[in-house]
Amino acid sequence: PQTLGDIENWQVEWKYDGIRAQLVKRAGRLWIWSRGEELLTDRFPEISAWAARMPDGSVLDGEVLAWLPGADQPAPFKALQQRITRKTLTKKVLADAPVGFIAYDLLELGGVDLRDEAQAARHVRPQGWDDICA
Repeated sequence: PQTLGDIENWQVEWKYDGIRAQLVKRAGRLWIWSRGEELLTDRFPEISAWAARMPDGSVLDGEVLAWLPGADQPAPFKALQQRITRKTLTKKVLADAPVGFIAYDLLELGGVDLRDEAQAARHVRPQGWDDICA
């Protein structure tokens, strides 16, 4: 515990059962990349539709999660796996395993790399993002 410092300075995040990903919006285009550098944009059209409202030059780091319809919490990874393994996303597949994105970090805003900023500063929702995050 001594090497970790004061508990007031800690940050703890839930470990959800999803896919770590980055949403990148530059020059009016949007990409969803996995941690393994796999392009996933076409696998998650509902995230793409939401992220299209992000300001240009934005990068979010977070997690793609499946949500069971009507639930207020993420579904097990098995539901998300159904989306990943399908070559074609039918309306039924999309309806049975809708997905969402939980942002952990704002890495870029307005084309400015924020990774050298303090993490606490990057966790403050930028002005104008209330409507985007709703």
